[in-house]
Amino acid sequence: MAVNLGFQQRADRIEWRTPVKSAAPVAVEAVGTTFSGGTPVTVVDLAQLPGKNAPAPPGMTRFPKPGEVWISPALADLLRRLPADRHPVPGTAAGTLGHAALARLGEHLSTPAAWPCSSCASASASGECWRPARSAVRC
Repeated sequence: MAVNLGFQQRADRIEWRTPVKSAAPVAVEAVGTTFSGGTPVTVVDLAQLPGKNAPAPPGMTRFPKPGEVWISPALADLLRRLPADRHPVPGTAAGTLGHAALARLGEHLSTPAAWPCSSCASASASGECWRPARSAVRC
């Protein structure tokens, strides 16, 4: 019984990482995994749509601005031990993700904010109109 409760609590904490269709989208996201020396790092790319006011994701005090990277405490610890050219995500941390953003303590999680394309103003929540923050290409 306790195991099931634990799984449900974890599922509730990471639900924000699973986007849903909306008649009035305010942001798009993409979830992926990269690795650093065999350590998985979950990357949740976020992009606020132009002219919209997206709420802060769980564990964040505000929605990240384009070019910002928010990281978990465990990822911050990993990055301190690596040379900059070996970081699994680019950029300097603009904030630390709180427990509400994490699937579990010790999770390596990054939420870089992306630059939405101008066509996003009329796009659906499919995310087809933007480039992940990890991309060097801006729309």
